[in-house]
Amino acid sequence: MSGVRVAIVIVACICGVPAAAQQSDRSKPARAEFACLNAARDDYQSSKLALLKMPAPRTIQAIVSERRVEEEYCLRVARCVTRGDTSATGDIQASVEFAACLEEVTLDKYDAKKRGD
Repeated sequence: MSGVRVAIVIVACICGVPAAAQQSDRSKPARAEFACLNAARDDYQSSKLALLKMPAPRTIQAIVSERRVEEEYCLRVARCVTRGDTSATGDIQASVEFAACLEEVTLDKYDAKKRGD
């Protein structure tokens, strides 16, 4: 996920500022992308919360389920960013966005940072 998109999603999560106020000067496609990313994030958070409420000990199946939730979230993020572009360029961009999203989710999950940072 590009730095700008990550920053937008993080600010929206942390500040809780209404989306309409943040989007007043955005173009219609940017507002649609923002709304799509917010919906993906909201569903992701709900799914993760449901998994966290599962009783301990965590089973292998629970760990796999958590990874699938993360993958589904990143797939939705990639689709939001590419807006369903199925061209070769769109496929490459979707792959890059998906991989970057998974990396961000993993780094956040383990409270880690990228090598070299």
